[in-house]
Amino acid sequence: EPTPALNPNTVTFSHFDSTFCSRFSSTLRNKKVLMYCTGGIRCVKASAMLKSRGVKDVSHLKGGIHRYLERYGSGGFYRGKMFVFDRRRALDPEDLICGDGGDEKSSESD
Repeated sequence: EPTPALNPNTVTFSHFDSTFCSRFSSTLRNKKVLMYCTGGIRCVKASAMLKSRGVKDVSHLKGGIHRYLERYGSGGFYRGKMFVFDRRRALDPEDLICGDGGDEKSSESD
């Protein structure tokens, strides 16, 4: 049975390894882990942190939610708003122009 999504509940990304990874790496060690974030870069780093703690099957959404919404808009599987780091605060999928997005999923071995 799949594990439900886990919210890392971190105030800043710099605490991700010492909080989320230290707490959940043993639980996730033999599971498939898919990570997603706004633009993708934090997921690249977070994937490496989990892998360094023995979690072997870690993938992330290449380009993050932003690229996914550019490609699929509200026609994809993502539900909700995307937080952005400017005055817009949160975007609906319709707020992004759909275009050719390329690969959606990436793992560190890509």
